[in-house]
Amino acid sequence: MFHCTNSYFIPNVKATAYSCRTHLPPNTAFRGFGGPQGMFVIEAAISLAAEKLGMDTSVLQKKNLIRTGEEFPYGQIAQSEALECWEKAESLYQADALRKRSRISMPLMLYSKGHVLPASLFSDLLHQDFMNHARALVHVYTDGQRYHHDRAVEMGQGVEH
Repeated sequence: MFHCTNSYFIPNVKATAYSCRTHLPPNTAFRGFGGPQGMFVIEAAISLAAEKLGMDTSVLQKKNLIRTGEEFPYGQIAQSEALECWEKAESLYQADALRKRSRISMPLMLYSKGHVLPASLFSDLLHQDFMNHARALVHVYTDGQRYHHDRAVEMGQGVEH
């Protein structure tokens, strides 16, 4: 539920989750806690909306990125750097040039190449400003040594520093 709008501001969203009890054990990786599924739904909806509007999906994504001061569906006020990150990624990876190249199509191609500039919001699900500081601290010393500290939790996914 926390990820039903991903990194977008959608003021008129209503999301409902149903928790069901079964006789079966859970079968999931438990690393995304349902976040990827929620993000997939909104990304699919944005893609469909862009198609119906006759526009590039990335234009609709960028236009609706959540900004500082806007509210998530669950009431938390956003402190967001999403637009700045998006624009930096567009510039760094020359997104316009990639878009032009990926629009070239051949009718009988079995394989094609494309690109995506995904927006994704993923927190530690604490949803309290004083507890949710997803930053890293890096010290680089004059002798070349470094010290890296972050809030990553190693759960078998291979956190690298």
